[in-house]
Amino acid sequence: MSLENKTLEYLNRFRKSMFRYAIILTFALTTSAAITATSFAACGSLTMAEMNWASAE
Repeated sequence: MSLENKTLEYLNRFRKSMFRYAIILTFALTTSAAITATSFAACGSLTMAEMNWASAE
C-alpha cells in the first residue's frame, strides 16, 4: 500500500469516528435536555401561606 492510500484510509477512519462521536454527543445532549425539561415541568408553583396565631391553634 502506498503512503497516499494509508493516509486516505486513516483520514476516512478519523472522519467516521468523529461522525460517530458527533452523533452520540447530539443524542446525549438531546436526551439530557428532554429529561431536564420534563423534570422542570413536573414542578408546580410554590405558594407561601400566611400564618398567624389564630390559625396555628
